[in-house]
Formats: sequence, C-alpha cells, structure tokens
Amino acid sequence: MTCPYCNAEMKQGSLVTAKDLSFYWLPKGKRFPLLLTSIHKIGGEILGYTNGLIRSELAFYRCETCDIGISPLSEKG
Repeated sequence: MTCPYCNAEMKQGSLVTAKDLSFYWLPKGKRFPLLLTSIHKIGGEILGYTNGLIRSELAFYRCETCDIGISPLSEKG
C-alpha cells in the first residue's frame, strides 16, 4: 500500500489485542460506554471481536516516514 501523504511504500502488519480485548472505534470526544451494547448509540463501532479465548487482529499498514497508520476495515481493502 502506498502512503496517501508522501507516496512512500507502507509496511504491512497487524494490530493485535490481548486475549480478552477487542478493537473499538469511538468518535472524538466520546467516552467508552458502560455497556458494550451501547457503543453504536454513541456513534462507535466494533472493528474486531474476540470471544476471550483467542486474539483479535486487524490488518494495518504503517508509513515510517509520516508515522501514520491505515487499517482496511473490510477484506476488500
């Protein structure tokens, strides 16, 4: 993948959770809800889910020049 800022080649890797955690996205200024079922009500999303027995991983590309990362949110990306 090419960096959209500097056009350098980005390194492919993964964001990995511990065994009992998942990945979440929250809009700026929002706090994590007390109940996970409420995450969509505040505009958040569950990006990766684990059942507590296995790790969760998301594909992640990192530009070492710009120090930014991009993660495709679907298999299409």
